Amino acid sequence: MELPNGRLASRALDNRLGSFVAFEAARLVSEAGGAQWELAAVAAAQEEITFGGSRTSAFALEPDAAIIVDVTHASDTPGIDVKGLGKHELGSGR
Repeated sequence: MELPNGRLASRALDNRLGSFVAFEAARLVSEAGGAQWELAAVAAAQEEITFGGSRTSAFALEPDAAIIVDVTHASDTPGIDVKGLGKHELGSGR
């Protein structure tokens, strides 16, 4: 769903955007001629609950380094406990 000011809303948008960022980075590395090391991109779910997807992938792939992409949610909406989640105003992400 498109919202005003170039914003949008969707189910599982955090996972969809994270997957896009990971695969776009892999595509750019490939277009630039590859890398001196192996590159793997993983899209994982259930990270908020069990860390199952990311933890399983890390143990299976045994990377020397990992870059993790995730988001946080705006906390300036009615009913959000800022004390528990921290203060993150809509549009304040970088």
